[in-house]
Amino acid sequence: MSTVDLPSKPGAPLAYKLIKSNKNHDAPLVVFINGLGIPSMSWNGVISFLQESASSVEPHLLTYDRFGQGATKSRDPTDELPGKEPGYGHDLNDAVNDLHELLQVLSLDQSLLVFVAASIGAHIARLYADKYPKTVSGLLILDSNIGNKDFTDLWPNPHSADFNPEDVVGTDCTLEQYIEAYTSLGSRFNSDVKNPEGLDRRNVKTLLPSASSPKLQGPDGRGPWLLVAGHDPEQFGKESFETMKTPFSLTKKFTQP
Repeated sequence: MSTVDLPSKPGAPLAYKLIKSNKNHDAPLVVFINGLGIPSMSWNGVISFLQESASSVEPHLLTYDRFGQGATKSRDPTDELPGKEPGYGHDLNDAVNDLHELLQVLSLDQSLLVFVAASIGAHIARLYADKYPKTVSGLLILDSNIGNKDFTDLWPNPHSADFNPEDVVGTDCTLEQYIEAYTSLGSRFNSDVKNPEGLDRRNVKTLLPSASSPKLQGPDGRGPWLLVAGHDPEQFGKESFETMKTPFSLTKKFTQP
């Protein structure tokens, strides 16, 4: 991968990989936005598939690693500013600004800009399209992280006064298992949990309080083309059990809807 310094953050190189179209200089630019802690190399299989199956429209492709993830070994310089709490150095707005600067530095002002965003990358894509209206032509959102709720907001709180164990206990789940799963999910996924990137997610509910707004404007003024894809429900339940031992009934009843 190549590296580049952003004008606002000199001395902290950002890693990226740009694959330019051989067919058309004015081809669409597809930018892949990673999930939390997931390196840009995770897109390699998808990119290989695109290259093998490309039609007459062969897009430019850009992957990059945010500060503190993948091939970008630099930490975000703003993390060291006075008053910053350790582990909460920069937020999603900073990530949006970094992406915008990266596109400018690489002179990638394309008329057709498409984001392919996974998990928390969906928040970055939405915020970018809102901050820079009429610039994003398309959004492909994959397994979006939920912005206006914490993970445990989706599940009954076992510590609340109105909690009813009958709502959660099932053939594959005891009360003890439920409490363990609830605690485990919160400690891993809630917005106040620190992460290796140092990406502060505590204000995400303020930045994106609604799942359906702000209304985004595409280059034609009507809004970008949008496709949202999620896990297959059965496979998601199996993966949740295999990776976190979350009972399938809980995933099906609370998370998947």
